[in-house]
Amino acid sequence: LAFERGDWRLARAHLDPLPSRLDGRKLIFRLLRGAEQALGEGDEESALRCLDETEPLVTASSEPQWIEKFGSLAAEVRRRRHQLEDARAAVADALDRIELCTDDVFRIARVTAIGMAVEADVAQRARDLREKGQEKDAVTRAQIHMDRLRAAAESSGRPVEGAWLAFGTAEYARARGQADPKAWITAAGEWDRLHRPYRAVIARLRAAEAYVEKDDRESAAQVAAAALKAARALGSNWLESELAGLVGRARLDVAQPAVDGRRDGADGAEAPGGESDEEDAFGLTPRERQVLALLAEGATNRQIGNALYMAEKTASVHVSRILSKLGVRTRTQAAAVAHRQHLDQPAG
Repeated sequence: LAFERGDWRLARAHLDPLPSRLDGRKLIFRLLRGAEQALGEGDEESALRCLDETEPLVTASSEPQWIEKFGSLAAEVRRRRHQLEDARAAVADALDRIELCTDDVFRIARVTAIGMAVEADVAQRARDLREKGQEKDAVTRAQIHMDRLRAAAESSGRPVEGAWLAFGTAEYARARGQADPKAWITAAGEWDRLHRPYRAVIARLRAAEAYVEKDDRESAAQVAAAALKAARALGSNWLESELAGLVGRARLDVAQPAVDGRRDGADGAEAPGGESDEEDAFGLTPRERQVLALLAEGATNRQIGNALYMAEKTASVHVSRILSKLGVRTRTQAAAVAHRQHLDQPAG
């Protein structure tokens, strides 16, 4: 309850240390709560350790409450680590097992909503890489999830399932390449009414991303600023980092201090090196990757030139080539692709 309501200090106080004599259901509960706490805070390694220890216990159980929680967390941590096929498998396994042993729509709704987020990521990746078949498959899977989620919410009539439906509706639009900031604001409002700030912050992160995609920087900055404040209050390092990264890439004016370890403009750029013929999946050379890494931080052409010891005009030429290779029209779109495809680090 403390975790759901956003008092993560209290939740953490009840988790540490792990008692040595727990077994059975108490052990499963403790490990799954530890995994969710760690994942919320951004400690993926600790979350994975808890899930690895829990897996054989959940596999041997037929309890929907454990299957749903384990499946949701396993899918989310793998989605966050960009292991999308593994995330898909975790969702599919959880749904198969839950639907076999129960008609508990609450459990079904949460796993399905996470599955929708996975398919939205798969579809976005496919669009970035121009893989039409993969995109079509992901959208089809998202439609199946959407139908299941709608049925779960309508059959229960309860507010939590309704909030997951709002979340899933926004993810479905993202899967189809039609990210809708208003849908995400609606989802955030549903979670606000349930006093569940963590889910509300995630929805506002997505809303800010959607506003940036629509080039509405004023709205994006307003939403991102509120989400940053809430993420810091929770103690969610991964959400704070994601939001700060978005602010940097889109050059949003939120009047917030930077997250530790981020750089502005020229700081932290790798030393210039010779050109190389080695390219990545987009055909970017190592030099273009260096430029893209700075562009993704919000650097101007002049800042890129200063950082990489090149003329501003040369930097401009590099940026134009990068936009063409990524198949985008604006620097903000290029930064978004770089973030999604992990190109926002200079090539070694």
